[in-house]
Amino acid sequence: NMTEEVAMDYELQRKGLREIRGNVVARTIEIEFSLDKLLTELFYYGIIDEQLKNKFDSAILKQSRLSLSKKIEFLERLAKLSDYKLELNDIVKNLKKVSEVRNDFAHSIISFHPNEEANKLLPFMYIKGEKIALDKPYFDELNQLFGSIGNQIDNFIKKFTNFNPNNKNA
Repeated sequence: NMTEEVAMDYELQRKGLREIRGNVVARTIEIEFSLDKLLTELFYYGIIDEQLKNKFDSAILKQSRLSLSKKIEFLERLAKLSDYKLELNDIVKNLKKVSEVRNDFAHSIISFHPNEEANKLLPFMYIKGEKIALDKPYFDELNQLFGSIGNQIDNFIKKFTNFNPNNKNA
C-alpha cells in the first residue's frame, strides 16, 4: 500500500539507478581505454614506432576476448618487472575496485526497502551476500574512485612517457 508520492519517488529512483548502471559501465569503458594506453606504453617502453603500438592496441588489447580483469592481470605482471612497482600496484588496486563495482552494477539485483522515517523506499544492492545501501556516501565514494583512477593513469602515462629517453614527443 504505497502512497502516490512514494510510488512516484520509487519510479524516479528506479529510473535514476538505471542511468547510474549505464554510467558505471560507460565510465569503466573509458578507464579501460586509458588502461590500454598505459599497457601499450609500458609494453613498448623505449620504442617510438606508433604503428607498432597501434597494431598491439588493436590486435591484442581491443580484441573482445581480452577482458578488463585479464588486462589488469597483465598490468600486474608488468608492474613486477617495472621500476614503478609502487605506483603501478596502486593503479592495479584501484582498477580492481573499478572492475568489481562494474560487475556489481552489471550483475547484482537492486531492491528497494521501506524507510518509515523518510516515508520512502530506499535502494540497496546485495553484493556477495551483503546488503549495501545505495546512498550519498556510497555514491560519493564511487565518484571519488572513478574520478581519481582516470587521472591516476593519465598522470602516470605523462610522467612515464616524458621520462622515456627515446620519446621525441616529450
